Amino acid sequence: MSVWPASLPAPQLSSYTARDTLPIMKTAMESGPPRRTRLSAHYMTRGQITMHLNASQMGDFEQMLTDSNNTADWITGCPIDTGGGLKDHRIRITSVQRKVELPPDKLWKVIIAYETDEHL
Repeated sequence: MSVWPASLPAPQLSSYTARDTLPIMKTAMESGPPRRTRLSAHYMTRGQITMHLNASQMGDFEQMLTDSNNTADWITGCPIDTGGGLKDHRIRITSVQRKVELPPDKLWKVIIAYETDEHL
């Protein structure tokens, strides 16, 4: 498990989606309402964050991605404000978009799609 580098700025929340559908199985009954069976208490929340990084921060970010790909894909300590103030979340990065804002390689805009199972 990798750790979110302290050198990175707090991400700006681009979007925050509703939770996945609840993991419930409905079974039709001969009479009465359908029986509901809980399959799992584990569900994911997906979102997107944006950061503007300088060359040093971009190096730290790339190193974190390399470390997370070589371990378990989970990254701990990512500061995200989901409405209750800035709190550290455990995230899994699902995609990364990099765009050079100021050439030559002075400032990057990084857009990260993530998912988390922590609801703090």
